[in-house]
Amino acid sequence: MALAFLTPSAAQAGPAPYISIGLAVAKTSVLLGSTSGFTIQDPSSGRVLRTLGKGQTVRLQNRKKGITYGGRRTRTNLLIQARTGGNLLLEKKPFRGVFEIKRERNGRITVINVLDVESYLYGVVRSEMPPRSPLDALRAQAILSRTFALKNRDKHKKQGFGLTANVLSQVYKGIRAETPEAIEAVNSTRGVVLSHEGQLASVFYSASCGGLSENNKPVWGGTGISYLQPVHCGYCRDYSTYSWTTSVSFDEIRKKLAAAGVRVGKIAKIGLTHTDTGRVENVTIHWGSRSVKVPGNKFRLALGAQKVRSLKFTVLHRIASASGKGTDSGELPEEAIQQIIYQYMQDSTTVTRASSGGVLRVAGTGFGHGVGLCQWGAKGQAEQGHDFVEILDFYFHGTRLARAYE
Repeated sequence: MALAFLTPSAAQAGPAPYISIGLAVAKTSVLLGSTSGFTIQDPSSGRVLRTLGKGQTVRLQNRKKGITYGGRRTRTNLLIQARTGGNLLLEKKPFRGVFEIKRERNGRITVINVLDVESYLYGVVRSEMPPRSPLDALRAQAILSRTFALKNRDKHKKQGFGLTANVLSQVYKGIRAETPEAIEAVNSTRGVVLSHEGQLASVFYSASCGGLSENNKPVWGGTGISYLQPVHCGYCRDYSTYSWTTSVSFDEIRKKLAAAGVRVGKIAKIGLTHTDTGRVENVTIHWGSRSVKVPGNKFRLALGAQKVRSLKFTVLHRIASASGKGTDSGELPEEAIQQIIYQYMQDSTTVTRASSGGVLRVAGTGFGHGVGLCQWGAKGQAEQGHDFVEILDFYFHGTRLARAYE
């Protein structure tokens, strides 16, 4: 995987570009401070409205007549800037860059962190990767997080910022998440991104692929991306909840689907269809004489990503019976769960209320959508001596490393 340069339309000369992160969105109030003192400014004129010293704090609230701060009021948005050598604090948590304070129409305020992308990555890499990840695994994550940030930096512009600070974009915790290893991973790959045909690649990652990654199309629909093909990954087995089981009643499923905008009656049976990688592609809900097909990813998110930890699951009684072992104790043999990996579930499975007691019991592997980089797999590869170039080529074969800026 050689290092190339992006096409002129996708590259930027000079220093790292700036991005904006929605840190605290639509809050009733926020507490601000600084490690060195800070100024509150009118962003349109640059006029300093108030100066506060080190250790001083101010609480901002959005009232009918404007934002209040320390007994003062303004109808404008605000710019918060730390004095030279210091960092800003939001609810006592430190962040690099500056804060923009945006008034919302609903009487709330949003805090937006504006900083260069390299400084942003310092607070992302360690937040996203497994603990004790080797440097090359962190380097791979740094390149992917940089690529993602640059490609999606305007995704949430209707809300007044570019990226969120949570899993809707990337987990960003600011300075408190920085480590020397993460900083080294970012610095040693400065400006490097993943590219395809001269443009920023579409990159994705999740905690554990469960042994086999997935293409983007079965998970989110749309057009399948050529360099996001499924790969057999035997490197993420050390993930603590690599194999999992869960149960959810038919009645709870109905309520969760309703909250997600899918209204059904009393569920009589549930049908699952799988992709070639063993992931649930569609879930068909039957009630009375009616039925509705729900995309697997929507079904998973409706029930809760922590409860249904991945789409790589099947009905519990199905694989338990195949293993010849029961599940009365609630424990499922590891080898039974592994059938999800080693046997493609291309047929359909149906669970009826009568046969299941009105409870859907499933077993699966992995955590997350399974598209692109397997983070625990990257850790496992690095522990076996693979460098970040090899790791990225394994999960994104057909892409190239490129330099977006110096």
